[in-house]
Amino acid sequence: IRPCRQIMLVRQVNSLTVVQGQQWEGQKKIVSRFETALCGTDLLPVSKYLFSAAGKNIRPRIISAMAGAVNAHREDKVEMMMVEQKQDLVTQMCEMYHTASLYHDDVIDNADMRRGQPSVPAAWSTKHAVMGGDFVLSVAYGLLAEIDSEEVTSCMSRVVKDLVEGELLQMSGKVDTEDNLDLYLHKCYLKTATIIANGCRSVASLSDSSLADEAEQFGREIGIAFQVVDDILDYVASPEELGKPGGGADILAGVRTAPLILAARQSPRLRRLLDEGSGDCGEIVKIVVEEGGLEMAREVANEHADKALKAVEGWKESDCKNDLQEIVKICIDRNM
Repeated sequence: IRPCRQIMLVRQVNSLTVVQGQQWEGQKKIVSRFETALCGTDLLPVSKYLFSAAGKNIRPRIISAMAGAVNAHREDKVEMMMVEQKQDLVTQMCEMYHTASLYHDDVIDNADMRRGQPSVPAAWSTKHAVMGGDFVLSVAYGLLAEIDSEEVTSCMSRVVKDLVEGELLQMSGKVDTEDNLDLYLHKCYLKTATIIANGCRSVASLSDSSLADEAEQFGREIGIAFQVVDDILDYVASPEELGKPGGGADILAGVRTAPLILAARQSPRLRRLLDEGSGDCGEIVKIVVEEGGLEMAREVANEHADKALKAVEGWKESDCKNDLQEIVKICIDRNM
């Protein structure tokens, strides 16, 4: 099998810690763009701040592996270098979208910590966080001109719309007052999976548009599975392990996620505590664990992971397809 030629090739990995420890090369390119655009203002250290912190790096690795898996289907290798360069730009753009949303989320949520260090609002101010996020988005938008693709422009525009809609859905409290797993999963798509889904569709459309739907489906399903696992870890991982508030932080914030929604269906006592607006986080976590909420949520994550694998099951075998399958396993089995 021809080795995957992707610029940001995902190599064999067996844990999220390994993935996290491998610095994504695109971070350097992003920071270089910031340094070129800015000089002598507070905005430069603010814009670089979260890109210098250790993130999970899962999104760029999924999208770059997807690009390689799609490219393995190309018979015509002419202009492959240009295709890969544009796919690289898509991957950078998706990571900038995601990181810009973190700047804004930390303002909305009054968060003190992000990626194991003080958040931008805590380190500077809320104004710095808003402006920093806006600047990162503006640099990302500039990449669309370099990519020069109507499909990519449409996908990336959809991401911004979804992120805003997802945040407003969470702020509305609808997910947190209803026993509605479907609405919760829709929020997972809007706030997390849309970047991966549209990123995967974009890199596929640049190479072999006939695979774009399946690429998008893979991104959608693994993105939802990743978020469900994230919400499980809120119950079992420490803030130090997560790099952000944990230990039932969602409960304290009044946010209902899969473990809580599913456990509440089994426990009248838990439903009563929620209806009363109880702040007894310890008791709620205890009931969720006892009622099997974590295991049921894990089943939901596994279902979406299986759908992701099925989306690319019939694709040509390649190193990058193997990487996609391995990353699915990592996303599901991780404990941080």
